[in-house]
Amino acid sequence: MLLTREEVKDITDKALASMKADELFVRVSGGRSGHARFALNRMTQHQDHHDVTITVTASFGTRSGSATTNRLDRSAIAEIVGRAEAAARLAPENPEHVSVLGKQRYPDQSRAWDEGSIRVSPTNKAAQIGEVCRAAEAKKLLAGGVYTDASSFTGIATSAGLFGYHRSTASSFSVTARTQDGQGSAKSKQTDVCRNRDLAPQKIARPALDRALASHQPRRLEPGKYTVVMAPMAWDSILRYLLNAMSARAVDEKRSALYDREHGRSMLGEKVLGGNINLRTELNHPDLIPSPFDSEGLSRNDVSWFENGVLKNLYYSRFWAREKNRTPIPWPSHIVMDGDEHSEDDLIKATKRGVYISNIWYVRMVDPKSITVTGLTRDGTFLIEDGKIKQPVNNFRFNDSPLRMLKNVTMLSRAVKSGDRIWPYMQVRDFNFHSISEAV
Repeated sequence: MLLTREEVKDITDKALASMKADELFVRVSGGRSGHARFALNRMTQHQDHHDVTITVTASFGTRSGSATTNRLDRSAIAEIVGRAEAAARLAPENPEHVSVLGKQRYPDQSRAWDEGSIRVSPTNKAAQIGEVCRAAEAKKLLAGGVYTDASSFTGIATSAGLFGYHRSTASSFSVTARTQDGQGSAKSKQTDVCRNRDLAPQKIARPALDRALASHQPRRLEPGKYTVVMAPMAWDSILRYLLNAMSARAVDEKRSALYDREHGRSMLGEKVLGGNINLRTELNHPDLIPSPFDSEGLSRNDVSWFENGVLKNLYYSRFWAREKNRTPIPWPSHIVMDGDEHSEDDLIKATKRGVYISNIWYVRMVDPKSITVTGLTRDGTFLIEDGKIKQPVNNFRFNDSPLRMLKNVTMLSRAVKSGDRIWPYMQVRDFNFHSISEAV
């Protein structure tokens, strides 16, 4: 199921050769993934998934239709093109239709592929999971999670002459540890690691096992505004709402929190966040798996989004870039936030009284115009007093905005990998805990 560049090119050429539409966009993607799941200190399942999908989008003028198949023979390819064209003829006119892209120059992203990580054997994964489960049993904890490895490819082609091919390997491991009475919990994970040999499940699991014990039987702490020290895993689910708000169209249409309603202008070029916040797309960061193009085939490039708190760029869809006579900029991906030379412990020591947040989940939008979101802490929330973690406390629901949070960052650690992004630990003042949550 791992098609080579030549095999993908053969498929897209056949599709383009059978077209009757004005334009055609062809995507061929697939690969394999292996999921090893474990719960209650034992492996419960291993599943291997293999597939290849061909998706064709045909256009007659501004009318477009799409169709998908996982058959690869010549007749199936011609059939799927015909189905897409039939759908396009029935579709309404789309005033935001943009013609398919022509040839693009893509950066070399061959380092996203590791031959030794194409397939990790179930036996290998089971052995590593077994070590984690035995470590949990030794501490009288219950561990569960998932170990995934994947090798995938994407090929794209258009009737305007574009062709692109990319392949990558990625391994991930996550573990949640709980006390047997359900009164303590912690989670650790590492995702999107290109070389499987760089993934260390035992090392990943160790802080979760320790923190689960430390979080046992939390004490009550009243809601309110606190200084917090927040782990990168927690920031992931909040800051994506800031990234989503960085749409040039939403700003121009006065729908974004990055539109200054008081002065009637975009905040582009203005200081929006704290002066210690630098946020950018960095395709060649050694800890990230690069992808050279977006879903439409637009080439990705390094982009500075915030420099010393100043908003430097917004992302432009191809349609909005055409409307505004601008260069398209893909949605923010491969995000890197600069940190400082401090450690996680340094941030805790610098906190007179506050709350340590290990993880956040179930984040939802409350007010798009201010990017106020709500969510819940989980997997270990602790009271900090006099620079030390004193005791576990109840979980909280919070209502706050990443814009306000990132204005209130008083200290940063060194940046570390968290999923497909690089974040530091952050100390933030006046974090708004709205109410207590009884969940663990």
